[in-house]
Amino acid sequence: MSDLHHNRLSVVDTISVPGSTVKPNEDRLGHNDQIAFVIDGATGLGDHPVTTGHGSDASWLAEFSSAFLLKHMHPDRVTAEVISELIAAARHRFLEFSGGHEVPKYAWPSASFAMIRLNGDRLEFAGLGDCEALLRKRDGSVEVYSALGDFFASETEEASRHLQRLGTFRQGNLLSDPETLASLRATRERQNTPESGIWTLGLVDDAA
Repeated sequence: MSDLHHNRLSVVDTISVPGSTVKPNEDRLGHNDQIAFVIDGATGLGDHPVTTGHGSDASWLAEFSSAFLLKHMHPDRVTAEVISELIAAARHRFLEFSGGHEVPKYAWPSASFAMIRLNGDRLEFAGLGDCEALLRKRDGSVEVYSALGDFFASETEEASRHLQRLGTFRQGNLLSDPETLASLRATRERQNTPESGIWTLGLVDDAA
């Protein structure tokens, strides 16, 4: 949450609650007096992490992206250009981790993010994936900003099919079911293409 004050963002509160005590936290938040953002790493679908020292590739990407945004998102920079540079840098580093071995596209790390940025006397929203920014106006009404559009509907349908087939969402069940895993991998393969219309923060230039 933040207030707009004298052409700077004033952060009044933050909270981050990991979804598990045994899994790495794949979410990050960051802010300064010009930007505030959240990053939500997507659960990895590969057989094992490619990166080291972070617990998961999604956790690595979230941390890498957070540090990059705070370092490079200066007032004179164009948002899309910084995101493009971030994606290129992340891809380069990920390929170093892979040691030249081919990594299937479904195993590439990806994340959603939402960012507000102060641009003069205007507030700019930027995002990829399903993270949202909520703008509470002076009259008490709330506007919701998201880069994803109507993807929530198809995501809900997919979850419904899984529930009908297995009858539960117990921890670990999604990825341990071969049919669900195959479906999730196919969906991840289609991300960041014009055909899917789903753009995320990761290793694909066109997402910027």
